[in-house]
Amino acid sequence: MKHLAPGVSPLPSPDDSPVQILLVMQPLLLTVEQVAHVLNFSRSKVYELINGADLPVLRFGKSVRVRVSALEQWLNRQEEKAGECQLERVS
Repeated sequence: MKHLAPGVSPLPSPDDSPVQILLVMQPLLLTVEQVAHVLNFSRSKVYELINGADLPVLRFGKSVRVRVSALEQWLNRQEEKAGECQLERVS
């Protein structure tokens, strides 16, 4: 198998099933470190969000994971809250 640079996934082949293609294209779960990287936050800030700002997580023993879809929904809620706060200030 050809070695790829870190973070680079091989392109799916025509023989791959839709599930295999989905898993190659995007992970379903992110680690705290990956969430920190995506949001450009520190790991400790992500843990603060998990503990205080209702960032939903899944726990597998000591492992903490965030569903990609849950992170997107959480970000949308944060954006809505920010918009509501701006409307209150304008009113």
